[in-house]
Amino acid sequence: MMMSTDSGEHPTSHPQALGSYPRYFRKVVRERKELSLIEAVRKCTLLPAKTFKLSSKGSLIPGFDADIVVFDVNTIADKAKFYGLGILLKSRKGFAMCWSMDRQ
Repeated sequence: MMMSTDSGEHPTSHPQALGSYPRYFRKVVRERKELSLIEAVRKCTLLPAKTFKLSSKGSLIPGFDADIVVFDVNTIADKAKFYGLGILLKSRKGFAMCWSMDRQ
């Protein structure tokens, strides 16, 4: 099964759109231990890229168009707000977009 969402990251989108991936990692990796962290990341990155034939996405390879999210698997969580907890860095096309998304 592939993890994906039909929502883009837009300020006007529903808050749950940004919580989908944090919820996935919290539930299937940390709480239920259904998948390893590596397998969960693959289902969110490489598998969708291959499924939708996005030839320059899904892997950290020189020349690929990488969007990167650095997160702490021990604290990542969905809060149905416009951000998730435990996300430390977001990068799009090599440019840092946010250094820390943890807010009180």
